[in-house]
Amino acid sequence: MKDKIMVFIIGVLVGAVLSTGVFFAYTKISNNNNNNGNVPQMNGQEPPDKPDGDPPEKPSDDNN
Repeated sequence: MKDKIMVFIIGVLVGAVLSTGVFFAYTKISNNNNNNGNVPQMNGQEPPDKPDGDPPEKPSDDNN
């Protein structure tokens, strides 16, 4: 019984290490493919300011 538990624990640890490695490899490959110039650049410009005033009101649920 003790041997089966050790095999199970070793299997879980090996599976965790393999899945973590595959996850990191996938994210690295995925990030390299998505950043082929598709990221918008500000080129030193300031982001636009928020508009002044109150936000628009939500429409009421009354159908009168």
